Amino acid sequence: MPSYYFYLPEGLSAATEYYVDTIRKALLRRGDNVIYTAKIKDIPLYSNIVAIRAIDHMTALIRQPRTTIVWYQGVAPYEVELIFKGTLQSKAKKWIHTLSEKISLNKVTLPIFVSEAMMRHYTTAYNCTFGHNYFIMPCFNMDIMSECFTVSRYEKPRFLYAGSLGAWEDINGLMDIFCRIKSIIPSAELAIFTNYPKEARRLLEYHHLNGEVDSLTPKELQKRMTEFKYGLMVRKPSIINDVATPTKINSYMSSGLIPVYSDVVSDYRTKIAKENPYVISFKSREECIREITRFESTQIIPEEIKKAHTNTFNSYWNREKYINELTKILP
Repeated sequence: MPSYYFYLPEGLSAATEYYVDTIRKALLRRGDNVIYTAKIKDIPLYSNIVAIRAIDHMTALIRQPRTTIVWYQGVAPYEVELIFKGTLQSKAKKWIHTLSEKISLNKVTLPIFVSEAMMRHYTTAYNCTFGHNYFIMPCFNMDIMSECFTVSRYEKPRFLYAGSLGAWEDINGLMDIFCRIKSIIPSAELAIFTNYPKEARRLLEYHHLNGEVDSLTPKELQKRMTEFKYGLMVRKPSIINDVATPTKINSYMSSGLIPVYSDVVSDYRTKIAKENPYVISFKSREECIREITRFESTQIIPEEIKKAHTNTFNSYWNREKYINELTKILP
């Protein structure tokens, strides 16, 4: 029975655990043995290795792996450049991650990308040719909760934002949109659930807004999301957002929210918004406000939202489908 070592020096977060476990389940279903480790010395020479960051894969190459599977979560060089913008570390960190990606993509046995846009980006950026030797699976970490599509939750214009206040999130843009919504729909409410509540309260105060702010456990957040009507995600166009498949939208739709998000994620343009009438994907703030106003003047039938969201999950966030497909392509 072949063994695969998952090299996870940073451990797993709530956002990565589900995805990694999907790869694990595919290996187990095929009859392979799976071992998680945070220490490179615990991996025998010439083993099969799974990594979830290019920089970890580069480190793992000292074990001279027989085969490697790497999940490329995002375009790390651009992410660190944005995170450390204006600091001395910015250029150095970008260079390290660029080198890691280049080496990793040239050594990987099976790359797993989160979108077609990501695969195209790497093909162009590093002059790579993958042929048919790659796998695409979007980021997601929740299944649909069929019981949460109730009439009462869609009766009031209640909006939420759940997540970080990271550099790739346009929180000020989100606040501006809600200010304008509030001026048109005075009954609109906003809640922000984040691990940075002090910063969120400061932003609300700066924009002269009232709103609920809280830091919740994943289980608490899952429950609270079922009380709202709309889930917000406002971002600016960038390579980071173009190739990404943020789990936020999966979380929103799993709990029955109507997602309201910037049309900057390539995959969501064709895989979600094009097929689901209960999604608000906007190119401008004016379009966003216009669409929300339209939704507020339309009778919402929960069963129709449930049907539309379920179709999206069945076609796009179908874990069983990805496990079955992975078992056929894994090295």
